[in-house]
Amino acid sequence: MRNVPRLSKYTFILPISSEKYIVYNALLESLCVIDFELKKILDELENPNKQQKALKHLSESGYLDDLKELGIITFFEEDFEEAMYTYWLNRLRYDYFHGAFLILPTYDCNMDCIYCYEEPLEGSIKKPEYMNMDIANTFLKWVKKLFYKRNTKKIGITYYGGEPLLNFKIIEYLSQELIKDAKENNREYEFRILTNGTLLTPSIAKILYENCDITSIHVTLDGPKEIHDKRRPFRGGKGTFDIIYQNLKSWVDIFPDVIIRINVDKENWTYVPSLLDILKNDGLQNKVRIYYGRIYERKRCPRHGFQIFDEQWDKIVLKLYKETTARGFKLQWHPFKTLCTAYYDNHFIIDPVGRILKCWDLLGDEGEQYAIGDLRKILRKENFEPEDVFTEWLYKWMSHNPLMFSKCRQCKFLPVCNGECPANTLDKTGCLFAEPVCSGFVPGFEELLKLYVMEKYKDSVEKF
Repeated sequence: MRNVPRLSKYTFILPISSEKYIVYNALLESLCVIDFELKKILDELENPNKQQKALKHLSESGYLDDLKELGIITFFEEDFEEAMYTYWLNRLRYDYFHGAFLILPTYDCNMDCIYCYEEPLEGSIKKPEYMNMDIANTFLKWVKKLFYKRNTKKIGITYYGGEPLLNFKIIEYLSQELIKDAKENNREYEFRILTNGTLLTPSIAKILYENCDITSIHVTLDGPKEIHDKRRPFRGGKGTFDIIYQNLKSWVDIFPDVIIRINVDKENWTYVPSLLDILKNDGLQNKVRIYYGRIYERKRCPRHGFQIFDEQWDKIVLKLYKETTARGFKLQWHPFKTLCTAYYDNHFIIDPVGRILKCWDLLGDEGEQYAIGDLRKILRKENFEPEDVFTEWLYKWMSHNPLMFSKCRQCKFLPVCNGECPANTLDKTGCLFAEPVCSGFVPGFEELLKLYVMEKYKDSVEKF
């Protein structure tokens, strides 16, 4: 241990006025507001000639113990903080009490979005596969054995696609079977669906809520009608905005959680405020959350050329977040530690043919190469172990660790970034273990953090 404390390398000190600063520690997720005088003392801790004076001020003022508890300052060396990060990472990765599945009832879709990974090109999906009852029942047998062995009690189930509602009977069947499992084995399931919204009529919404226990709906609108319809038309070219929006308004009060995703790129971002105005004018600002999805360039999706590049993304998304909160909407964003679900040992993606994957960016025919398992290995078998389905790719994913890379070890953003997107690195370099390809996340984080604090704790900050 050190004789004089230092600022944690994961501490951010950000001005919100000439006299007030936000102090945030990304490792412990602690947050406070300080004044200019305390900011000066913290600066002096970093100056060898003023450290003792700063320590005396902190001790006499009574701030020393509070700042230590918050992790803002520490008496430990940096390798101890890395050990703390590793401990947190492993606790999450090997938390078997919780589990999660992203289930694709089908790869088929009734829309023709300009950036979709299902475009029939090399490396994309070539067949509109549907999950059949054999795969559904094999999944149920496997997951029950897996959860029994791992003592998993709280599980999230998300239906995705393609358009999942094209295989509505499988959604109903799986949901009802898992609801039975919950009652028989003292488990809790939380069901969600990501849908384009065109098939989510009031009658289907009622069945999903009442019979399938689905409580969260995630739909996409890419702008007002004239913009959305160019980007997300039906196959054949007809627009989809009107039917999605009318459906949305018919069931928005049924589901406790409704998220509107807006996929953003150079082509549509300036039109987003117009969409927000439409939503607000219909009184939806207190009924939905807004999430901005970034369009990434992928080797297997070459037809879309409007992606926002790294140096632009942080500025654009900050503008959009400000537009969003100014209209009273809640954001689907927070600055706290998050970990890509691909890192969790008890999180899986199940595609329609029974392949098991870690990342939805690797779905489709490409999933054959990167699949971590395959349910068809145990098709119609009763005697098997849950691990019988896995391939070597499971162990590759689970051995990936951002602390492998020097630039991640040295980065103050590590606890909130966690080495960025492994699939993006795999796509760009062809190697899962190559040095991470950083995106535009880092440059805008500090401004987004300030926006988050000023929106969530506005009254407390103003009174300070």
